[in-house]
Amino acid sequence: MEQVYALGVSCIEFVQY
Repeated sequence: MEQVYALGVSCIEFVQY
């Protein structure tokens, strides 16, 4: 579950950038 959350955060950061 932690891996999924980390992946989501990484994706969000990429989109924001």
